[in-house]
Amino acid sequence: MKSLVFALRACAVACAVPALLHAGFGLLAERWLDPALPESISSLASLDSQNRFYGTAFGVFAVLLWIS
Repeated sequence: MKSLVFALRACAVACAVPALLHAGFGLLAERWLDPALPESISSLASLDSQNRFYGTAFGVFAVLLWIS
């Protein structure tokens, strides 16, 4: 049982790191993770909103994994 709790919490941390990056920094996180992306990507409001949404969704998923 302890190994299952450890595995779930490890998965929670693995989900929390990109969640914090994307929810906190939006498209700037994409530029950090893939420097080959063009500079013009930073001006796309819809893509920024999508990144922050998925960051928040992964954050909620991380919290649910942590408390389960």
